[in-house]
Amino acid sequence: MTLLPIEADSHRLAAAMPLHPRRQAHVAGAPPWQASINRISNKLGKELPRKFRLSAFSSDNSYGVCCLSSKEYAGNRFWWNLRERQLRDLAAASSAFVAFACGTADNVVLIPLNDFEPWLPTFNTKAGSDGEGWHIHILRDSNNWWLLQTGRDNRINITQYVI
Repeated sequence: MTLLPIEADSHRLAAAMPLHPRRQAHVAGAPPWQASINRISNKLGKELPRKFRLSAFSSDNSYGVCCLSSKEYAGNRFWWNLRERQLRDLAAASSAFVAFACGTADNVVLIPLNDFEPWLPTFNTKAGSDGEGWHIHILRDSNNWWLLQTGRDNRINITQYVI
């Protein structure tokens, strides 16, 4: 799948936009979005003050992060719906990441978009009125974090991406 670019200056309005309601009212047990962004910002060593939908950007657009939060489900599992438009929002950033907050802001998986995009065809897809999307599932066991793929026992060890 090829992601369609968006105009780089479309994020100019982001600084003036109020927080998206999904960032304010989370599913019970999901980590607060801003706390996760703060943790990511500290890891990257870059302030991310510009907010746009479920993404945050540095003021010069050099960094962009789409951050999704999940509560913990039975069996140490977490899941999200990632939308194509959320990835397109990152097109303006030269260093783009997808982040998955797992249960708390202390458990964030931060994956460079360049590493993540080749895996997209290995996830279950979801069509919706706002475009294509993917079901993202992460499993935590005693020592590792796994990104689950379609098919029995197909998974990617993503422990190195946990911050």
